[in-house]
Amino acid sequence: MRVFQLEEIREARIEHGEEWDYTMLAWLRAGDGVVMIGHANAEVHRIHSPKTLGKTTVQMMVFVHDVDAHYAHAVAEGADITMEIEDAFYGERRYEATDPEGHRWHFAERFEDIKARGGSVPDEA
Repeated sequence: MRVFQLEEIREARIEHGEEWDYTMLAWLRAGDGVVMIGHANAEVHRIHSPKTLGKTTVQMMVFVHDVDAHYAHAVAEGADITMEIEDAFYGERRYEATDPEGHRWHFAERFEDIKARGGSVPDEA
């Protein structure tokens, strides 16, 4: 998940052997938060891969510091951008991308946080 600038907490990784087809469970740090990424497992957890289903099944919302720089990094790394960066009427600058497994990620920064770091926002904000 380096393309989205999420840092893996390596000591929390769990890799499963052959009986799990070498899938893994990982924790990714996103600012002050943590996102757990698991494997598709219909039998036990009833979790299906969007890539297998052919449909996005969930969207993860992550607030980032400097969404424009985050977006530029994602684009430079070849991310599948599914919604270009834009200002939302409800007070956030945002964009969306889809990871190789088909999960949708929504990255945003609040206008108030952009102003606090000296950035500019639309006049209505």
